[in-house]
Amino acid sequence: MKKGLLAIFLMAGLMLTAGCKSDDITPDENGLQNSPKNTEATEVILSPGASNELEDESRISDRTTYAGEPHLWQEVSITIPDDWEDKYIVTEEANGFSIFQKASREKNETMGFLCGVYRSDQFAASGVGETLAAYTDDGVLYYVMIPTDVTCYTEDDTIFAEYIEMMEVVPWIAGSLQIAAENVHYDASQYKIPVSSITLLNEFQLINFSDNDLWIARNEIYARHGKIFQNEYLSRYFNTCSWYQPIEGKTEVSDRELNEVEITNIKSILTAEKAYAAKHNYPKRCLTGEIYDLPLEGEKTSCRLSYYTTTGEDWEHTSILTIDGETYNLEDYVTLDTPVQDVFYVTDISEYEDGLEIAILDEGASADPVTHFFTYNGKLHYIGAVEGFPFREHSDDGMNGFSGQNTIVGSGRVDLIETAYVDVIYRYDSESKTIVANETAMTSYKWYTPHELYIEIPVYVSNDVNSPMIIIHEQKEVFFMKTDGKEWILIRGSDGTEGYIQVKDGEILNIGLPAEEVFSDLYFFG
Repeated sequence: MKKGLLAIFLMAGLMLTAGCKSDDITPDENGLQNSPKNTEATEVILSPGASNELEDESRISDRTTYAGEPHLWQEVSITIPDDWEDKYIVTEEANGFSIFQKASREKNETMGFLCGVYRSDQFAASGVGETLAAYTDDGVLYYVMIPTDVTCYTEDDTIFAEYIEMMEVVPWIAGSLQIAAENVHYDASQYKIPVSSITLLNEFQLINFSDNDLWIARNEIYARHGKIFQNEYLSRYFNTCSWYQPIEGKTEVSDRELNEVEITNIKSILTAEKAYAAKHNYPKRCLTGEIYDLPLEGEKTSCRLSYYTTTGEDWEHTSILTIDGETYNLEDYVTLDTPVQDVFYVTDISEYEDGLEIAILDEGASADPVTHFFTYNGKLHYIGAVEGFPFREHSDDGMNGFSGQNTIVGSGRVDLIETAYVDVIYRYDSESKTIVANETAMTSYKWYTPHELYIEIPVYVSNDVNSPMIIIHEQKEVFFMKTDGKEWILIRGSDGTEGYIQVKDGEILNIGLPAEEVFSDLYFFG
């Protein structure tokens, strides 16, 4: 990563804040559609190259922490392993510092970036490779940057191998961040906007937020005051946050309980939600039997569209799309098990490509909903299906699955150590002109169910057996947060600690024990 590009990237993330007061801004939690429990340094255990054969607690206690010395920059401290001696270079700037691999930087001063820590008094949504790692009650923010691609000198195999080995330790180094200041919080990853109660926001800081993130960010402000949410998704979501302390019986937060910054920011977020809705005309909910004029082929071409579906006594379906007077029987393209009778949608999966899609909802043969997509360019084309209904009005969690960025968030079922429903990321492939699932991405659980953790376990910092490990202690509630659906699950304790477990055939490989001996309430559905 070139230093100039790095500076530009950082500058893009830092914007000024502003706001204005509203007399009455307490909306329904669904809208348009305090100190953390634990901010102590996390116990870290050594694991690069480790096997998955931790059978008992003695094996865990045999693990030792990385030996290292703190690197100090003003009030910031991170630990650098002793075995990095003579392998790295630190460059300091007015707002932070960067760590480079020495061998790469000696070849080219723009190469070898490993990580950096930067301080700011301005909030910005994190960019690629950038994480808001800590913040203070005074509104000072500390960002950690880790490259998402190789930045080293690759023409020398020895230098390349050393860089990769050093990068494996970088997550542990980032996790060692300590700030010598008052009222520091290290739970920023559990918020959409961790400083919304202390820092004024403006429209530019919110412009890249999705409608889903804006909805959660607005309700975060109420959650800080202990509100108990009637919306089931919000209730489960905030229960996973270690900072959330619900107050029994408190289903509303009055304006009198909010400070001036919070009142202003709720208004700003509501404005951003309305602006998002005004800018994003799709997905558009359409009624069966009605006639619509929509630019299916592009902005300049309007098509007359209607759809109806009926089910006969023998459960045979007739599902007809009519476009500019020509009828298309959808059963000629795809089998529909139980098509939804009253609505269909017109969507815009990619705002950067011409044309729209027609989305037909199907309840499925066994109540497993699926959405089928078609495009039209003088002829009708079937382009694929997405599991679940990715529409706010029809989804179980009230989320909009369309961002306009060439992806759709659908749903899927996984059965690693329990049956669970998770988000599945689909994308529109421009070459094949089909919708395909991203089978490698870590995706979020749709519902966060608490499980008791019976024993202390080591967990990986990242979903890689060569990554460092930390300890999550036994506790009454831990949550499964993300999974790849194959072998990795990110778990978070109610004390805020989190990390990955590796699973195979119902066994937690981190400790070599069956999952039911580690977690409570694991159920499989038929």
